[in-house]
Amino acid sequence: MVSYDIPFRIEKMSSDLAELKQLVNKLHASLCYQEALWDNSDMIRYFKVSDRTLAYWRSSSLISYRKINGKIYYTKVDREAFLEQHKVNLNDCNLNKGRRILS
Repeated sequence: MVSYDIPFRIEKMSSDLAELKQLVNKLHASLCYQEALWDNSDMIRYFKVSDRTLAYWRSSSLISYRKINGKIYYTKVDREAFLEQHKVNLNDCNLNKGRRILS
């Protein structure tokens, strides 16, 4: 190995590491956004329910959650699973009950 190659290689590795760091930070930010943790106040605001209703959902195992240092958090996966479990299909609804259907 020639000694003049070492500073060039160090410079190249430093540049590559900086680029890698930027990519990792972008990926991390993307994952954090997608997997953002919501606390109780976020859930109450989004679903427009009371604190007691949310506690009931948790105690009835209607929604999954994480408890960290006594604080409750909900992941995006938890929230989406809850919504999917409580989805009402149009075929399941009797929207036309007692109504005359026009053809």
